[in-house]
Amino acid sequence: MQQFLTIPALQYENEFSAFVLDFFHHNETRKYNIFQPALDNFPQYVQDRLDESQGINLPPGFVKMHSYWLTDETNTIYGTIRYRPSLDNEYFANIGGHIGYDIAPSHRLKGLASIMLQLLLQKIDKKENSRVLIGCNITNIGSMKVIENNGGIFNAELYDNVNDRMVRTYWVPVP
Repeated sequence: MQQFLTIPALQYENEFSAFVLDFFHHNETRKYNIFQPALDNFPQYVQDRLDESQGINLPPGFVKMHSYWLTDETNTIYGTIRYRPSLDNEYFANIGGHIGYDIAPSHRLKGLASIMLQLLLQKIDKKENSRVLIGCNITNIGSMKVIENNGGIFNAELYDNVNDRMVRTYWVPVP
């Protein structure tokens, strides 16, 4: 089946709940906790993502961010990817980067992260950003391969004191 990116929408409530619970069932507590608010109040979770894409009601230190979900004709949510057009704070400019993404644990090692990143890169206006910064945990070999296979050029290895980990950052050209 052909995957595509969609913006968060209420019609995906059951599928997104399954996506969130996949992290729980694989003992990925940090990721589960990030997405868990969707289980408590899905309409608010979706509205928050839509507001973020407009720069509305951003928490202190946050920047405008577009969220997309990787899905297909079955409406399965395989992953999420987020794009920040501007890196207006030090954390995002150095570590967080323009793009962050997550694939549900049961859908990893299927090439879906590469597809998701390719689809997002195609959406970016090259006049807005001719290249984007992407970071990943230095122990996440799969994510490094995804970024490198999409043209990522090594930038730096830095300590991420927010998440207490070492991060490798890359510049990826926008096609």
